[in-house]
Amino acid sequence: MAAAIEAKDHYTHGHTSRVTNYALEIAKKLGQKNRKAIDAKFFEDIHIASLLHDIGKIGVPESILNKEGTLEPEERKRSTSIR
Repeated sequence: MAAAIEAKDHYTHGHTSRVTNYALEIAKKLGQKNRKAIDAKFFEDIHIASLLHDIGKIGVPESILNKEGTLEPEERKRSTSIR
């Protein structure tokens, strides 16, 4: 799924991996402070969520996703109606 997201938006190549790494590092730091509240399931949930956080990009047309500058009202409507 992450590969499909990155294939859609070449500008952010590697973004999903970086988000995943940062999210897991933050979770580890939280776990060091509060071991009871953070378990293996929490880490698994963080990992899955970080991989899927940009899944909405798949349905957004490249013309909108890669546009430089402000979206026109019609483009904004198209990009939000997809979700």
